[in-house]
Amino acid sequence: MFKKGDIVIVDPNSNFRIWPGLDCEPLEESAMFQYVGKPLAITNIVNCNGAVTIQLEGSAWSWNPLWLKKPDITEGVLTKAELKRINALNHV
Repeated sequence: MFKKGDIVIVDPNSNFRIWPGLDCEPLEESAMFQYVGKPLAITNIVNCNGAVTIQLEGSAWSWNPLWLKKPDITEGVLTKAELKRINALNHV
């Protein structure tokens, strides 16, 4: 789903309580919470419950892939009607 170098957003609508085996403070109470909703680059994929590691400001943070989404590059740029017309022209 994700690979090293991908730009992702930590989805603010995610259920941050979903993380099998996570034994720490809730995300909302951690320093990681400041990055929710911001574009971030994946620096590593680790094989610990499929965690995605993102290196930020000298610290590595592990995120549940269910919390991440790829940003919609058309958001705020095209209207839904314009996007629908472009997709129709491209037979998408």
